[in-house]
Amino acid sequence: MKRLFLVLILFLFVQSVVACDKRPEVKILAPGEYMTEETIKAFSKKHGIKVVIDEFASNEEAITFIKSGAEYDLILPSEYALEQLIVENPEYLKKVDWNKITTFNKETDLSNGLDELLNNLKVDSGFDLLEYGVPYFWGSVGLLYNSEVVAPEDVQQGWELLRMGDKYNVAFYD
Repeated sequence: MKRLFLVLILFLFVQSVVACDKRPEVKILAPGEYMTEETIKAFSKKHGIKVVIDEFASNEEAITFIKSGAEYDLILPSEYALEQLIVENPEYLKKVDWNKITTFNKETDLSNGLDELLNNLKVDSGFDLLEYGVPYFWGSVGLLYNSEVVAPEDVQQGWELLRMGDKYNVAFYD
């Protein structure tokens, strides 16, 4: 009986200590295994902020979280998920307050390719991604092929190679 009582007291003590965490909290929705536990702990310690991360396996799952009414301080979806949320209901997300972002300037810090892409998106669809998102990762997409299987003249056709399903097995990795 004493042992059970001791375990109960210890359990209640741990719960009360956890409940007393008065640090400010930032709640993040990010792709699974996006940040290491060490990075989160170091950030929390340096800034005195409790970091809570919910993970998602796909953009569709992230969209479902947002639509369900879950609230986050920061989300890390792909640009198409961001656009889908805004088109469906602009109230799902808040606009970026660029006055609070001091380490990135949207007018001068975008690479030329990304700047052109974002401007084309704004002109073509009227959607300004920079109203709701801050670009943090920009890369290139390439076409990989087996030179022993794909004919050189087909490679010269570039992305049209992907339409040659009757001639080659084509696979996409996202």
